[in-house]
Amino acid sequence: MPVPAGDPRQTDVEFALEPAASGTRLVTDGGFAQLPDKWLEGSQGNVEGRRSELDELMEYLDAV
Repeated sequence: MPVPAGDPRQTDVEFALEPAASGTRLVTDGGFAQLPDKWLEGSQGNVEGRRSELDELMEYLDAV
């Protein structure tokens, strides 16, 4: 469910690709740093989900 604009629970995550010696590096920025501590525990599921999706992306990219 979306939160209203300006609500501190609203999060933005930016993904960027950068050249690296071994290929390309995925860089992420943003997310939950601005949240009050009482909301951080609830955000852990989102963090784990992002990690899982990034792991799947890495597996896919390694296969192509």
